[in-house]
Amino acid sequence: VETADGSAPALSLLLPLDAGAAGSYWRAPSDSTNVELAIVLGTLSIVSGIILLVSSCGYSTFDIPI
Repeated sequence: VETADGSAPALSLLLPLDAGAAGSYWRAPSDSTNVELAIVLGTLSIVSGIILLVSSCGYSTFDIPI
């Protein structure tokens, strides 16, 4: 996954919400039109949930995530 200049690395998406600096988050490059993300667990794991927070910046009212 490509990363915008000044962005945290893509692996920061896997950190708990309270980890890292408040303004430290992953951003796609401004010229990206879409991003695909796959999370594959290498071994049997206990995962209680995954949340992907998406900013509405750059989305129109027709394609904003729900």
